[in-house]
Amino acid sequence: MRKNTREYLQFLYIALGSLGELDTQLEIAKRLSYLHDTTKIDADIELVRKQLYSLINILKQKIK
Repeated sequence: MRKNTREYLQFLYIALGSLGELDTQLEIAKRLSYLHDTTKIDADIELVRKQLYSLINILKQKIK
């Protein structure tokens, strides 16, 4: 069980990194005027980020 939980945590950290990359690409697109109103996308990214952090924290407590 521990090995599987740790592997899943690693996957979640990778997902968090990918989300950060998406956020960066979105910011670049806004600055280059490819996108204008990204309020909904920004909110969705923040929601997913919070969900990932919550899940990571729960799983970290589980393996202690």
